[in-house]
Amino acid sequence: MSYPGADNAEPSGYSFADLGGLDGVIGGWREQRDEIEQDGTLLAHAVHGLRPSAHDVVTAGYFVALGATFGVFHHHNNEMARYTTDYARNLAASRLQMSVTEDGVRAAFSREGDG
Repeated sequence: MSYPGADNAEPSGYSFADLGGLDGVIGGWREQRDEIEQDGTLLAHAVHGLRPSAHDVVTAGYFVALGATFGVFHHHNNEMARYTTDYARNLAASRLQMSVTEDGVRAAFSREGDG
């Protein structure tokens, strides 16, 4: 749906995306999800490779803080992966509903024209 007054607006003032355009949007969200998941893999490798450079109190403190920071990054990455997965899934469900509705309307108009 787009804003009222758009060039392709319905009489109600709103316009609806065509299915091909929606496929592109869904594909874009899935690409984002894939990139986020790849980042998560890189982040996990980085975390597992961390080692303190020395064994003094200051270095230990920095190392603990660094681990906590990476933990926050990892949590955020997981949340973004979940969000993009859910969003793409919801868009795909909407697209399916739109195609079913569009096909139903097309069939109804076809039957009406036959009569």
